[in-house]
Amino acid sequence: MRQITILCVVFLIFYSCSISETVHTTQKTQTERKNLLKSYGEIRRQQDKRTHEFTVQDQLIGKWKLVSLTYEEGDDLEPKLAIQVSLAASTRQHLTLEFFREYARYGYKGRNGTLEVEGDYKIDSLLYGEKLYPVLKFTRREGETIERFLWGEAAKREESDAPFSRSLIPGVSVTFSQDESGEELLQLIRYGRMELHPEGWVRTGDIRCTFRKLK
Repeated sequence: MRQITILCVVFLIFYSCSISETVHTTQKTQTERKNLLKSYGEIRRQQDKRTHEFTVQDQLIGKWKLVSLTYEEGDDLEPKLAIQVSLAASTRQHLTLEFFREYARYGYKGRNGTLEVEGDYKIDSLLYGEKLYPVLKFTRREGETIERFLWGEAAKREESDAPFSRSLIPGVSVTFSQDESGEELLQLIRYGRMELHPEGWVRTGDIRCTFRKLK
């Protein structure tokens, strides 16, 4: 009887260890699977992001003529900025911007009367929620910065007195569309900011350049 009891105890100990080992192995396998899926998801997102950036980078290629330069009011009125944008628009009626690819280089050339600018460009994209926002990054080679070339004095946005301020989308955002006749349009947008004022959050205005594709 004593021997049977000992055998039962040994069996129970062995059985408990087996169950514990099985549970541990299962948990480890599940954790590894979750980590692999997370890594795969991150790699897939990065691949989608890069594909999106290269697509926009190539879609920009061509010559574009400025058709409008406008200031869109936000919650917080900025009369000085609105005047600066209006003045810039009045002196940019013949402004053109050309994007091109030269071997591995992506470049741009801008012209407004006798004023010329040149440099390189690339696209970065920012993920907000489920949407990717392509943002143009310019590297100047000749002439003034692209921001000043496009917006003049409005490119120098004054420091805010708000206790907290953050950009909605930093840089120059890119969107494409078509007009009623089917012609391609390009919008370069400098979005405003979200600012915390004593009365709550307010949004400052946007500056939009709309171009029509020439070729």
